[in-house]
Amino acid sequence: MFKKRIITSVNLLVISMFFVFIFSPPTSALTYQEDVPVSFTFNRSISVAVSSDLHIYNLTPGTNADSNIITVSTATNNATGYVLSATVGNGTHTNPTYNTTNITNKDNSSFAFSSLATNSSLANMSNSTDNTWGYSFSQDNGTNWTNYSGLPIYTGTPKELISTNSNAGINIKFKIGAKASTDQPSGEYTNIINFTAVANSIPVTIDDLTYLQDFGSLTSDQQTEVETSMTLDTQYILKDSRDQQNYTIAKLSDGNIWMTKNLNLAGGTTVTSEDSNVTVDYTLPNSSTNWTTNLMTSHVYNSGSTTCVSNSPCYSYYSSRAREGGNQNYNKGRDICPKGWRVPVSSEFTALKNIYTTGASLTAEPFSGNYSGYYYGSTTYQVGTFGYYQASDTDPLESMPYHLKFSNDSATIDYPPQGSNRGFPIRCLVKE
Repeated sequence: MFKKRIITSVNLLVISMFFVFIFSPPTSALTYQEDVPVSFTFNRSISVAVSSDLHIYNLTPGTNADSNIITVSTATNNATGYVLSATVGNGTHTNPTYNTTNITNKDNSSFAFSSLATNSSLANMSNSTDNTWGYSFSQDNGTNWTNYSGLPIYTGTPKELISTNSNAGINIKFKIGAKASTDQPSGEYTNIINFTAVANSIPVTIDDLTYLQDFGSLTSDQQTEVETSMTLDTQYILKDSRDQQNYTIAKLSDGNIWMTKNLNLAGGTTVTSEDSNVTVDYTLPNSSTNWTTNLMTSHVYNSGSTTCVSNSPCYSYYSSRAREGGNQNYNKGRDICPKGWRVPVSSEFTALKNIYTTGASLTAEPFSGNYSGYYYGSTTYQVGTFGYYQASDTDPLESMPYHLKFSNDSATIDYPPQGSNRGFPIRCLVKE
């Protein structure tokens, strides 16, 4: 009986524990969410269609007449619109419109109708000289028509008809008119009008760029658009595609776009003509043993450590071989800056220091506090006292590359102390 009670007691205890486990509310929930960006590119398109051919059916000698009216339709999904223009001819003859019944004399003016001058503006073709033709169009379905004018030959600059900054399709009514002399040879006079629609470019801003190298693929107009989109002295972040490292850049008061962080491309990195300003692909050496014959780089840290640690600035130093130009012909086509960027010349540093100098001191970015010193042998010198930026040009007498030397109370253009086999930091600017 005692044993029975013990067994019953155990069973009840187990049941009790079981219910406590089931009905006790959880003290916390474990969740995980992964956000995946989604994007797609919708390609631009543009088209031009015409409803029929143009023909002047009954042109009586000594009079003028108009052709039938056609519809020219332009459609696009380009958000910034397009320009519709026109030319005449297709290369089979030099005179704009000729008599097919006298094709052997097609370039003889007596067998041709000439297009009006492109700057003509005639309310009626009756006001034109004999044996000429021109065009007119309407944007309101034929209620109002432009004065008659002429079209340039297909090899010239097209005549703009319509310009729009939206993707709304436009239909215009189009016709030609001609005036004949009494003695112009009869026959069929033919030619071709070429209608061309060109989509406007889509403005590019700094927000559209991801990599420093994106500057290398911009047209001059696009680069201007990017520069315009940047606020003066505001820092923007782009990556270097060679090592995925982030760099701050800014449009400074000299009008140029500069890196506002020292170049920090490590030894062992391969640079190519696709991502760098080089004519031959090569790999940056990991060693700094021979600054005069190799494109060398060495990373040195204020902490004295071989790794970059928190709250201790990293400085990268490069030999004079790392920049293009100057008197050192062996370095032509070898610029360590990213594609679309370059090592500055000394005059650009001079202009910049004149802007960002208070008294004799460079007290603002991109200079203040970047006192990296220089590298020689296996030692850094003047770290924390002087800053240096390497230039791409050389002193004409000393045949040594210039650099900008600055501290908290001085800023001068100089060439390397004790020769050219020294390592200096580099900051790049965007190529013009």
